[in-house]
Amino acid sequence: MISHGDLRLLVLLLTGLPVSLCDLRTLIIPDRYVAAGALFAGVVVIRFPALALCTAVGGLAGFLVFRTVWSLSRGGMGYGDVKYASFIGAITGSDGFCFALLVTSLTGLVAALLILAVDGRGVRQRLPFAPFLTLGGAASLIAERAGLPGLLRVGAP
Repeated sequence: MISHGDLRLLVLLLTGLPVSLCDLRTLIIPDRYVAAGALFAGVVVIRFPALALCTAVGGLAGFLVFRTVWSLSRGGMGYGDVKYASFIGAITGSDGFCFALLVTSLTGLVAALLILAVDGRGVRQRLPFAPFLTLGGAASLIAERAGLPGLLRVGAP
């Protein structure tokens, strides 16, 4: 029998890989990918109803955090990132979203600094953010699966 952690990681990877590849190629996250991920997340909740509240709160947290960043960035972040972050919050749950956000932010920052150091075109260059969201979400679910309480990881149901 597949555990809820394994199922959530599978859903994240099935959604996150095409989203990340598309964002890397085009700097766009198509709504159909995020909608498919939301549908998959709904299947997880149907299979494991105890995750419903954790999933809803995580999705709301992802939306609110990234909607705020989107508002403050004045076009520096696309709205697809907001929708995808909501999916990442839903799939990692309320307890895992903080850890996912930490990993996402740190890996995105390192990549941006490396690009800036190598490319030198300036800070206005666009950086696809979906790969970092996917990495952060996967790291959170793997940490949960490994039983690591870790930094900002409270635990999941």
